[in-house]
Amino acid sequence: MEEAGEKQISLTDPDVRLMKSNEGFSVGYNAQTAVDPDSHMIVGFLISNNSTDHGQITSVVTKVKNDYDVEILETAADKEDECPGNHAENFTSGIVSNMI
Repeated sequence: MEEAGEKQISLTDPDVRLMKSNEGFSVGYNAQTAVDPDSHMIVGFLISNNSTDHGQITSVVTKVKNDYDVEILETAADKEDECPGNHAENFTSGIVSNMI
């Protein structure tokens, strides 16, 4: 583990990580999704093994904005996704973030 720079290891899936959950802790992945408000269809996603959500939604929203070729994209995310350093950059690139 030290040679690979890893702090955790799973014998069943080497990519999963121990993450805090409502029930305590669980071994798994962190998923971010972007959903179209009209159709309720998932239009973008990111699966990672980062235990924190900070800043991850920005990459999902940026990809959706580019894929659908829209000038301005409005998002809603919870406080876990908030990354203050991203607000100014998002705004100038046409992403309006609403923290709920």
